[in-house]
Amino acid sequence: MTPLVALTAAVLAAVTSPFPGVKLVRQGSSAMVVANLCAPGVSVRTTAYAERRGTPQTWAGRVGAQVAINGDFFDFPGWTWVIGRARGAGQDWPAGLQNREPRPYWEFGPHLAQFVPTGAIAPPSTAIASQIVAGHNTLILDGRSRGPAFDGDGVILTAHRRTAVGLSKDRRTLFLYATDRSLDGNGVVAELVAMQREAGAPAIDVATNMDGGGSSQLYVQGLGQIVTSGREVNNHLGILARGGTAVGGMCNQVPPRGAVDSATCTGVTGWAQDTNTSDAPVQVHVYYGAAAGAGVPGKSVPANIRRADLCTPLAGSCNHGFTAPAPESWFDGKPRPVHTYALDTEGGPTKELPLKNLTCTVPNPTGVKRHIVSGASLTAWKLSAFWNVRPVTDAVLAALPEDLAWPTTPVMVRATGDTKVYLLDSGFKRHVQSSAIAAAWSLDLTTVQGRTAAQVAAIPTGPPLPAKRVIVKGTGPAVYAMDVALPVADAGVDAGLTDGGLADAGAEDAGVDDADAGELDLDAGLPPEEDLDGGEQLPIAPDDDADAGTEPIFPTDPAQLSEPGCGCGAGSGGVAVLFALLGLSRRRRAR
Repeated sequence: MTPLVALTAAVLAAVTSPFPGVKLVRQGSSAMVVANLCAPGVSVRTTAYAERRGTPQTWAGRVGAQVAINGDFFDFPGWTWVIGRARGAGQDWPAGLQNREPRPYWEFGPHLAQFVPTGAIAPPSTAIASQIVAGHNTLILDGRSRGPAFDGDGVILTAHRRTAVGLSKDRRTLFLYATDRSLDGNGVVAELVAMQREAGAPAIDVATNMDGGGSSQLYVQGLGQIVTSGREVNNHLGILARGGTAVGGMCNQVPPRGAVDSATCTGVTGWAQDTNTSDAPVQVHVYYGAAAGAGVPGKSVPANIRRADLCTPLAGSCNHGFTAPAPESWFDGKPRPVHTYALDTEGGPTKELPLKNLTCTVPNPTGVKRHIVSGASLTAWKLSAFWNVRPVTDAVLAALPEDLAWPTTPVMVRATGDTKVYLLDSGFKRHVQSSAIAAAWSLDLTTVQGRTAAQVAAIPTGPPLPAKRVIVKGTGPAVYAMDVALPVADAGVDAGLTDGGLADAGAEDAGVDDADAGELDLDAGLPPEEDLDGGEQLPIAPDDDADAGTEPIFPTDPAQLSEPGCGCGAGSGGVAVLFALLGLSRRRRAR
């Protein structure tokens, strides 16, 4: 094969746009129509057996096409069969009256425009490919000319009037060409390339010679047969260009591909890619317990994780891994189905990935249990019965020692100039040791309140916040956070700060220098995955997740997927809570 070389045109081509999504290039006695298959209202039509025999103009009038060319070689005169495969309007031509030679063919259908290199490959069902017309000699393949020898067929090595069809690499631009000039295959390739460039169209990736000689004709509505002979031909290839708002029905929007590799306690992991936009991240929707629909809990996550094992099979595009969380209410050893969907980046068909069952068994919790005392507290800590609360037996729950109640709302402070962030808990400050730990507890680091070093130092130090959040519940309504035991305080010793000591603290809320945040990213906000639906509810508080709503099942507007915001901002309410907490005496507990 040889590189594509365009003819140096003695006369500049004329380029017009006769219909939405369609360009017409005319140069001397040659013409090319360039159709954007993704433009609204653009689709492709071929000839049904009952529609055979007619000039392109006559046939276009029958079916309402705006553009038409002649198609395959046929029995002339006779008009009963064609050499290659043929299907029109979703109907195959009769057996024996098509596919007499294994010639390449073109197939079109919903979100499909494709070149098939040989008629020996059977086409898909009519629901997938409703329109088929055969080519003859392949002129261009993988963006390179098959010349000068092509397939050695004398038809392409000698000069004749010509018709040709081509597609761009992304299969979204269709080229229909005809000429009154007598050209061999090399001459046709040169004109195809020259006219494609004049149109400013994507490069031609594949093209075939069609029936030529007296059959070569090209019709454009409003202009007539601009390349003509008057011969009635047996089948045709036409373009319907009627405008509108919907994406072209034959726009090559191949559904995303991917797989679910595992569904375990650590999450639902896999990969997904949209081959039409191969480097763009695909959004993945994971639904738990049932197929996607209103009332089914789910998560929306991007498939943008780099995985070295994907680089080779995905042709160097490695960043397509995803992980969705496992709901902790399922941490009971029972298998449950997970339905995973990859969303097309351009709004095309959604792909459901193979079903997986999630099974997770975890050890019984250890440490002390701390009662989460109210529905408001559950909301403040962003807890969901479905996502965050693990079931335990009543016997296991009863055996756990109980400590002070869990803080009703998360309040965090940081001393000016220091990198450490602390959670205030029952008169103690507890170090939040990393952004990952903050994320595990759904702590919004943008709400950290600035204080003087003396004020923070005056607060007694408790144990660091545990690296993992574990929330448990038995069969009763009570919900508990698992923790390590807090220190036992001396009676009557307060937090070392009075209301007067904090009287001027408010001015520092906005003035803390975050440049040295150290191990924490104070702009981290909340975790990136988004709830798709609510799941079940805790008996003492409604779940805080957004409902998936009604159709469409696969919302793509981020506003439909986002989680509620944090109710623990650093405004006056947050400062008031801090006053209250730091003014409390720490209670003495029996051991």
